[in-house]
Amino acid sequence: MADAAAGAVIQGAYRAATAVASPWVAIGLWQRALLGLDSAGSRWREQLGEPSAKRPDGPLLWFHAVSVGESAIAIPLVRKCMQQRPRLKILFTTRNALALSVVSKAFSKTHVICQLAPLDSPAAVARFLAHWCPNAAAFMEQELWPNLLLSPLLHRVPIALLNARMTQSTFDRWHAMDGLLLPLISAMVARFDLITTTSTEQGLRYQRLGANPMLTRFTGNLKFATMGGHGSSGRSSREGEADRGGARGGARGRGGKEEELRQAVRGRRVWLAASTHAGEEEAILRVHCNLKHRISRLLTVVVPRDPARGAAIGKFLSSQLHHPPPLQPGMTAEELRPKAVTVAVRSKGQAVRSDTDFYVADTIGELTLLYSMIPLAFVGGSLLPGLGGHNIAEPAVSSCAVLTGPHLGHFASVLQQLQQVAPLSVWQVADEHELQTAVEQLLTNEAQLNARRIAAQRAAASGTEGVVDEVWEALDFAILQRMTVPVVASSGDRAAAAAAAAAALELREDGPDAELTGVLQARLDRIESFPAAAGAMHGAGVDGAPLISPAGASQGGSAGVSVTSPTTPMSREGWSRSGAGSNSGAKFKSSSVKQAVDGGKADGTGGPGDELAVRLQARIDKIETDPKCDALDGPK
Repeated sequence: MADAAAGAVIQGAYRAATAVASPWVAIGLWQRALLGLDSAGSRWREQLGEPSAKRPDGPLLWFHAVSVGESAIAIPLVRKCMQQRPRLKILFTTRNALALSVVSKAFSKTHVICQLAPLDSPAAVARFLAHWCPNAAAFMEQELWPNLLLSPLLHRVPIALLNARMTQSTFDRWHAMDGLLLPLISAMVARFDLITTTSTEQGLRYQRLGANPMLTRFTGNLKFATMGGHGSSGRSSREGEADRGGARGGARGRGGKEEELRQAVRGRRVWLAASTHAGEEEAILRVHCNLKHRISRLLTVVVPRDPARGAAIGKFLSSQLHHPPPLQPGMTAEELRPKAVTVAVRSKGQAVRSDTDFYVADTIGELTLLYSMIPLAFVGGSLLPGLGGHNIAEPAVSSCAVLTGPHLGHFASVLQQLQQVAPLSVWQVADEHELQTAVEQLLTNEAQLNARRIAAQRAAASGTEGVVDEVWEALDFAILQRMTVPVVASSGDRAAAAAAAAAALELREDGPDAELTGVLQARLDRIESFPAAAGAMHGAGVDGAPLISPAGASQGGSAGVSVTSPTTPMSREGWSRSGAGSNSGAKFKSSSVKQAVDGGKADGTGGPGDELAVRLQARIDKIETDPKCDALDGPK
């Protein structure tokens, strides 16, 4: 109780502070947009909770990821959701414009709505939630925002934290804040109805901060699933040249852009420096210049983490000079004269020539394609302290030989998983000198390059197998089956109510689920015709229309018809078994319920509408847990 009271006090202080600061933040956003400094452009107002799109009708699932990396791991899961529940509407938000552009491109031909997430201020959060009214939410990795998570507007909404991660240092720092921020952090962690973690250690850290152990589940790391498939581990490239058809992609018809990239790297000894940060390009330049005279036709492809830096990187590289080659008999003065580094910048449409040293690929959404074309990749954000690394599993899935630096942050666990399966899967270098040694060794030794490519693909495949399916099953069972569905009692809206219920349950066109659609419609008709039940439904609901919660919702309260889910371990069998036990008396609990279902009169005043909802809930649960059983017994 003391912790809860302390958490409430801290939350109130945080809410007051952010409310005071929010007008000034809004002015800052407006000024940046006016000066053209905000990469969000005209969409900056979305950060204030003001939408730029209309909310679609029907149940809405909200996915949220903070940046590009988190968005990338969410994309396969969203696609899985679209495949399994095609009628479910999806909102995808991010906290920066670059990530927004990535997800917008990924879902450009779908019904997924992409928006910038609101700032964590009371007003922005309230505007956002009032407009979108999500029926369920899934946050990626480590998104803990007090005003958002603890908003009363999300009180009834089931929320998942997927691919949750927490380093030991973060845990120690938060745990040391006992009496300060720890109660607030514990309140936010306890708010999640499902937490899927990348390791059991991560799960234990969340549990020690207040997560319910019954709702915490290790499902594997979604970072292994950022690619749609696996590369061919047996295909090699002659002497490390990038002239292969690609471990992935091949001639799958990605259009002119793919062919441009293939032409750019074809016939060259090429390596890729991916997701680089400021300061790392200087090291990459020195490595290239030192190797240029040892490796013929060397080409270095640089993909900056922030594509907006591409032009500046190109300008910096082109201003540098190569060191002259070692002096040899017969060399001319021209050969000994330092030469300028030649650079082609992709966003400017500059072509790669035979003498080009660097190709700056500063476009969005092409890193995966480059991984499929280039046999050797160094993953940046790891060479300098304080950067925290990037996803080393992605090039491994594409059958790249993977290099990374010493500073990996939470990606150290991914490195450990890969190397446990295949020690050669990732080569971790200590510094710039070791990076140069690794690049030279792999680009001049075809057998060693191929061995590392095979190891990387094998290790990544072991981590990828089944992870999306496992996370999806947890999300579907613990969150999506608990989405609330509005009950519409007017005769003109009964069809809409049945359609909404069918969309939330994703009922099939055949089998018991199809029959359940008709039963659900019949129940609505009976409730409408039964005055006592209608009174119970339309009594004093604080949110207007009462709610029925399919498949075990825990949305009880004064909002009308509701049921309470059992608290059980994260398994469908266990949850359903407990659910059947908790509702064991609901089927013919009282004669008034039976009379209500039969269309008769009920003279009780104990809320027969609630009992009828419990009975319907029990039947739905029974069908979902055993599709072959006759769950539709009794009056129809």
